Amino acid sequence: FFINDLTSTGAIERAVMFINLADDPAIERIATPRCALTAAEYLAFEEDMQVLVVLNDMTNYCEALREISAARKEPIPVINVASAAPARAIAIA
Repeated sequence: FFINDLTSTGAIERAVMFINLADDPAIERIATPRCALTAAEYLAFEEDMQVLVVLNDMTNYCEALREISAARKEPIPVINVASAAPARAIAIA
């Protein structure tokens, strides 16, 4: 979907894409968003470019974290939503 839209508008010439599928190994599903954000930070801060990062499905990332934690026999943290700090959104224009 994204590739077709970017190609039809010509934006593909200015795009950097990190693509990862749900059936890829857990370590790849964890590494891909981190690599994408590292590249975005470099382009934004070192090359002074405007950057938009789109993470399409965080479920795959979260499931990969759970798989790795289970393999390492780490307990899954329980978060008390009532006492958790409120989420904050930052908009950059």
